[in-house]
Amino acid sequence: MTNEEILQFAASMNFAHLNIDSSCCIRYGRGHWEARVPMLTAEQKVALLARIEHWEAMLAREEVQSC
Repeated sequence: MTNEEILQFAASMNFAHLNIDSSCCIRYGRGHWEARVPMLTAEQKVALLARIEHWEAMLAREEVQSC
């Protein structure tokens, strides 16, 4: 997932505060996300992508249940 795709995901959740792991979080707001995403280490990016995948799976389950 590219940084642009990560920012699109962040926009879909209104640039909410997100704890990536015990050593890293991205604070609320577009500016924080735009500044922080390019600075993530490889390990932090992997952890963030895992969080995004978990979030998307949770939303998919909710959509199925609401049908």
